[in-house]
Amino acid sequence: MIRTDFHTHVGVRVADLRRAASFYIDVLGGRMLTLPFEVTGPRAEHIYGGPPGVRVFACHVQFETGAIELCEFVEPRVPERQRRPSPGGPFPHVGLRVSDVVAAHARVEPAGGRLLSEIVWSVDENSGRSIFFCEDPDGNALEVSSGNLDSSVSLIHAHIPSAVPSPERIAQWLVR
Repeated sequence: MIRTDFHTHVGVRVADLRRAASFYIDVLGGRMLTLPFEVTGPRAEHIYGGPPGVRVFACHVQFETGAIELCEFVEPRVPERQRRPSPGGPFPHVGLRVSDVVAAHARVEPAGGRLLSEIVWSVDENSGRSIFFCEDPDGNALEVSSGNLDSSVSLIHAHIPSAVPSPERIAQWLVR
């Protein structure tokens, strides 16, 4: 059996590496794990799917657990993405936990991001867990939460008993 550890990092494409790193550091409390480095030549062509001469600058911003890898395509220049229409749905998205949801929410737009939702409660209004959705300056969707994955799963299990997995329930669900 293969064993997998998720979450080491999530990689996203950005138009301006400095702007993106500043967003993740200033808004979400990350810290530089690696300064920008260039990936070029045959390795870059293989990793990023060519074309010949592709050049990418990347850096990593670390959080309390895990990191985000920011990749700026310099050659050929990849145009900025179109913003998704609201309400376009924040999918796919990266889930991040912050110590102060209200402060992070207030910092998104001044830092060049876009709010996709107000702060709402998660799973149950008495849970003490709140979330909001936003986009970073490059349109990458984020779910910003006051709780971690374990707390989210615990809330789901407590409030939606039919979501609790067991070998029997999993087998039943998979064969439908």
